[in-house]
Amino acid sequence: MIHFILGAGVFLADLAAKAYVEEQPEDRLPRKILRGRATLCRSHNKGMMLNFLEDKPETAARASTAAGVLALLHFLPLLFRRKRKQSLEKLGGALILGGAASNISDHWRRGYVVDYLKFPWKPIENVAFNLGDLAIFTGCLLTILGHTEDKPLKRTELTEQGAE
Repeated sequence: MIHFILGAGVFLADLAAKAYVEEQPEDRLPRKILRGRATLCRSHNKGMMLNFLEDKPETAARASTAAGVLALLHFLPLLFRRKRKQSLEKLGGALILGGAASNISDHWRRGYVVDYLKFPWKPIENVAFNLGDLAIFTGCLLTILGHTEDKPLKRTELTEQGAE
């Protein structure tokens, strides 16, 4: 149950942040936040990640929706399992679904995704993100970690590791 609440929380928090940014007058953005560790800005992305398919917003919306449906089909059964196993994968799935739902909602309601965060780190300083993007990225990392964590090492792998 907690995973559903987390996914819904990401979805609602991102929608609220997007609404806040969209309401800001031009003279209030961009501005430094988090003691200069991030910049609050407003960017409209009609495409997907890094403006891929920007010139085809309808295709971007459909592709995002298809990816979201695939993620839902993959993670929904996992989220209903009561076992404690796969807890990182469940957490990751909830973050991915919440972030994806927010961005898909933007694609269909606005015709673009509102991005509003930039970070002053050289490789990504010109890329704008939103909470949904960060949740998707974090969810992917947690899912990968959870997937590797749940696989016990085979006897041959243990022997090879001990020999090194």
